[in-house]
This record gives sequence, structure tokens and C-alpha cells, in this order.
Amino acid sequence: MKKMFFTAIIAIVLLLPACSFNFPSDWGSEYSYGDYSIMLKVNPDDAQVLLNGRFIGEAYEFSTRSSALKLRSAENELVIKKEGYLEEEIDLEKYKMKRITVTMELRPDPVLGKKTVKKEVAPPPQPEKETEYKVVKEKEVPKGEVRPIVTGEFSKVVLEVGPADSSIYVDGKFWGISPANGVINNFNLLKGKHRIEVLKPGYKTVLKIINVTGKGETKVIVKLEKK
Repeated sequence: MKKMFFTAIIAIVLLLPACSFNFPSDWGSEYSYGDYSIMLKVNPDDAQVLLNGRFIGEAYEFSTRSSALKLRSAENELVIKKEGYLEEEIDLEKYKMKRITVTMELRPDPVLGKKTVKKEVAPPPQPEKETEYKVVKEKEVPKGEVRPIVTGEFSKVVLEVGPADSSIYVDGKFWGISPANGVINNFNLLKGKHRIEVLKPGYKTVLKIINVTGKGETKVIVKLEKK
């Protein structure tokens, strides 16, 4: 009996290295476990992606796992649209997983397909006019003088946004989604005035005009209020 027991123990020890243990692939990533990671495989791949009614990019920009759209909850409206095709809405709540791959073939709009297009008659060719070119002499730079190179000066901006998962737009362009703690440190802007717009479904949109002076970091706090 003892011999059989020891034989079983030895067999288990020998089998353990061959076993593999699977852990969630989100562990150890820059996003906490439980976030939604949405990868878009859309045809045509230049279709527009709208998050909560606002354009954030084209489908191919979110077509790999490293560039996938990261959202903290399913309470976001995600729409794919392109002119000449039917608009498609992605219901995140129907998915039972957090790492989502959306494969979608947009359907042509039948209404647009029935419209007749009038053929435009090209006007008769006109004789080409001779183009006059004016020679401009480049201003000479005296010896020893160096022309200055104009470069932009960036300054650090710290954003504190609430609630989490709010969409952030800078100067009219989508920048990203606010994290769980709401603090964004990896943010730099050129000196001057900028528009910071933050929105989230069910909350009042906030628009702030900030002036980045370049003297130290600029702190911006945005707290959305429910409608």
C-alpha cells in the first residue's frame, strides 16, 4: 500500500512541469483587469468610429490589440458609419467578455443605391493660357548671421477629469478616455490657448479654454455634473 502511495506521489511530481496554467491576459497590463478592450475588424476599414456621438478616428486605427479602444464600462455608445453604407451600432452589453473583437462588414445603403446620378457633361476644352512666373530673389544673409529656427515650446498639463470613462477632446480632436483615478500626467501642449472639452452620456458637457504659459505645469480640473 505504501509502495503504491509513493508511486502516485512521484507520478504527480513528474507531471506538474508539463501542466500549463492560464491567467487572464489583462493581468500586468497598463489597464486594470476588467476594462473593455475593443478591437475593430471593419470593412471598409476607413469607416468612421463615433464614441458617444463624437468622431474619434477610423476603424483601422483600432484594428490591433495594442491599438484597441479601451473603455472602463459598457455604458458607452459606439457607432460605425460611412457614407453610402448603413450605420451600425455596437452593443457592448451583449458581449460576455472584456476583450472584444468586432468583425463587421458594412452593408450598402439601398436607398442611396436607387438614386440616379446625372452625368455631367464636361465643358469644351479651353486654350491654355501662358502662365507668367515672377522670379523672386532670395534675401541674402550677411556672413556671421544665423537665421533663427522657429520651434514650438511645449509645456506640461495635468488633467484631473471625473467621472471615469469620460471622452476628452483637445482643440476639437479626440485625445482619449479618462482613467479610473481621473488624473492624466502624460499630457503636453504648445504654449498658447487651447480648448479642452469633456463629455459622457448622462452628464453635462464641459468646455474649458486654457492658456498654457510655459511657466511651470498647468493644472486643469473638470468635474462633470449629471443632467
